[in-house]
Amino acid sequence: MDTIKFVITEQRSPHIDIYINGENLIERVAKIERKNWDEEEDHEAGYLGFEAMRIEQFRDEILGKRTYRRSILLTCTCTIEECNCIMADIHFEEGTVIWSNLSSPWLGGDTYSPFVEVADAIAEGWVPIDYSG
Repeated sequence: MDTIKFVITEQRSPHIDIYINGENLIERVAKIERKNWDEEEDHEAGYLGFEAMRIEQFRDEILGKRTYRRSILLTCTCTIEECNCIMADIHFEEGTVIWSNLSSPWLGGDTYSPFVEVADAIAEGWVPIDYSG
């Protein structure tokens, strides 16, 4: 079973970082994304945790009461989730919380909106990055 921890850190301003099995989710995502870039390209993680001042929205997202079609876990470094974010489907079962289908709606190809249905974006040529690993 995986463990999860939420930590408020001081990156630019207070943010809520998510740690899974002791590793920051931002770094886990960055490792996966680096595999999708040119090796010559210098790629840094383009995400921050939720701003701590928005803790109520973060709590709602983590509890599956999402603002958008899917729950937002990480925001762009500009802190605007519509710019870029990491989203997931969150489901609750007895004694278990399941996060699935992690994705960045902007990364992986040309899509005109991060909030279109996946099938529609794929029909337009979008190929999502596989974060399942």
